[in-house]
Amino acid sequence: MARLSVGFNWDFQLLDRLLALEGPNQIASVYCSLPYFLESARPDSRIPFANLDQLEQLADRIPIHYCLNSPRAVVDEALFRGRIGQLVAKGVHTFIVAHPQVAQWIEEDTSATIIWSTIMEVADLRTVFRLAQKTPTQGICPSIYMNRSTSFLRGFYSVCETTGIMGELLANEFCTLADGPCHMRASCYDLHASNRRVPAGGYPMRLCIESRRSTPSSWIRAPFILPQWIGRGPYADGFTYKITGRTHSSDFIYRTAKAYVEGQYTGNLCDLWGPLEKIWGDVPILPYLAASVVDGFFEKLLDHGERCSRRTCADCSFCDTVAQVAQDVHFQNLGEQ
Repeated sequence: MARLSVGFNWDFQLLDRLLALEGPNQIASVYCSLPYFLESARPDSRIPFANLDQLEQLADRIPIHYCLNSPRAVVDEALFRGRIGQLVAKGVHTFIVAHPQVAQWIEEDTSATIIWSTIMEVADLRTVFRLAQKTPTQGICPSIYMNRSTSFLRGFYSVCETTGIMGELLANEFCTLADGPCHMRASCYDLHASNRRVPAGGYPMRLCIESRRSTPSSWIRAPFILPQWIGRGPYADGFTYKITGRTHSSDFIYRTAKAYVEGQYTGNLCDLWGPLEKIWGDVPILPYLAASVVDGFFEKLLDHGERCSRRTCADCSFCDTVAQVAQDVHFQNLGEQ
């Protein structure tokens, strides 16, 4: 049985439905933050309203991984440290952080533990081991682009076992451009954490949206982990799998969490990720890539993923082929209905 950490949008009826789910995997925690309280990696305008009393109610029902995962330096230290104390008093015992100074304050002022965020782009086992030695470390969520590196994942699992920390993998993240990893992730998180409005032209999210729209195979190049892959190959049951979606609808969160609890998904691969178009109120235009077909390429995706960082897509058409087959099968099934 693998543990799941699910993004929560402050809908307590949703929480009832999530906790009632049954399957080979289990929801062990939720992650969330309060709007207009302390910076996280999401703008306050996209976080449903909640207060400290609701936080306490949530903590009484399930462990919370509270998001303090802004990569930006803190401006008002006294305010920040005081509010960390308020969160701990309401039942928060674990924080997700992306800035070393925040981690230091949590260690100095509280007995809470921390999870190092994927925003830190940890991609080296030496860094994993170094962070694991820090007293308040409960877990590490490495760079999403390590999801396709079998050698890293096996080494990561070994370090986690040796040091006793939690290894967490972000499962349904498709942050990618047409030809691979996105170089704009840092600026994207910085913009979100600043609470500024999205600039004219939609930088940078519209750029990656258009890139994926023009090149459907970019979805295949993304470092997603299908629900049925948990427990297979390098995706050990001993990892915790983080399920994104805390700023999206309850229906999306429930549907996605259900697939990961049950360990099976055969629908549209693209529907496992909350559409970024929601930021502007646009209707997403997504290809249909049959996840059941993508599943059949599991071993080859891992094999290619191990080598992709050392080559370009110019001399390889593997992801294009997988995307085309996944689309063709979907259209063929529609024709047979």
